[in-house]
Amino acid sequence: KHLEYLPSLTHLNMGYNQLDSIPTLSIGARAKLQSLVIKNNNLDNIEGVESFHKLRELDLSNNCLYDHSMLEPVGFLNFLHMLSLYGNPLSFHPAHRQQTARHLSPLSGMQELILDGRKLTREELLLVPKR
Repeated sequence: KHLEYLPSLTHLNMGYNQLDSIPTLSIGARAKLQSLVIKNNNLDNIEGVESFHKLRELDLSNNCLYDHSMLEPVGFLNFLHMLSLYGNPLSFHPAHRQQTARHLSPLSGMQELILDGRKLTREELLLVPKR
């Protein structure tokens, strides 16, 4: 609730807080936030993460994300360089990395993107949507 008063925030660690939704930040903070760690919570969706336009690092590990379609908001994160989804039910899918690549921003796919601690392969990068 009080995060709206932090307009210059660039890094935010909200891990281990039993959150069930993405935190609401001020317009200024949403425009500047570069790193969001929201691991080990109770997230079953990530609606709202798309408003963090400058986000480079997003750690969603150990939450309750069970279907890759829930990653649609990640497609709006053009500067994303690191995404962690370890420990979510969707991360155990045999085609997890390929399914995730299909939800990334075309612009984030133009750089070396790290998913779950490993760079996307050339084959995985081909699955990133084209605009």
